[in-house]
Amino acid sequence: NKASLLEQYGIKDFDRPLISYIHRLDPLQKGFQQFSEVISDLVKDGAIIIVHGQGDPSLEGFETIEKKLNDLRDQFPNNIILETGYYKDSIAQKILAASDIHITPSRFEPGGYSNLHAMVFGNVPIVTPTGGLIDAVQSFNSASGIANGFVTKDFSAESLRSTTLQALGIYKNNHNLFTSMQTRSMVTTPTHIDMAKKYNQIYQL
Repeated sequence: NKASLLEQYGIKDFDRPLISYIHRLDPLQKGFQQFSEVISDLVKDGAIIIVHGQGDPSLEGFETIEKKLNDLRDQFPNNIILETGYYKDSIAQKILAASDIHITPSRFEPGGYSNLHAMVFGNVPIVTPTGGLIDAVQSFNSASGIANGFVTKDFSAESLRSTTLQALGIYKNNHNLFTSMQTRSMVTTPTHIDMAKKYNQIYQL
């Protein structure tokens, strides 16, 4: 899946980690601003970035960030893939089936559907500490080594940068651990049935 996707864009180095960002390109809620600030550092650390989604040009700051993304793509054509300006479920699923890491840097997120969708495909999630995101992600702890993803300390670009670089370090230096996190991501993804059972237990108390 990964090789097939990257070949479409003329990228031949399939061993590099692939990070996806599949969200509405919203500078406020979806952390689009913070994500755009860390892309160059992730690329310099060897990652390939793919962005899929569309945004609202009327939102303050959107056009500036969109231009920054295009400039970064032009600067790093073998590291950054942009499928923006539209959204398709079929494209999103193809990207998730190929990705190693999925980033959801939301400022608020009641449910976190895109994150759950990514986990089903075995993506290691990187999320911010809010809403449904922290309900689904057990953050990596070097002492226990048991986790299915990473939770940033806060909503800043710096926290997103350091957390994602930590994930990339594990991908490169301890691939067995990274693979185990991918497996845990798939098997621990809460389903609607799981959540319905929990709500039922609450209301029975």
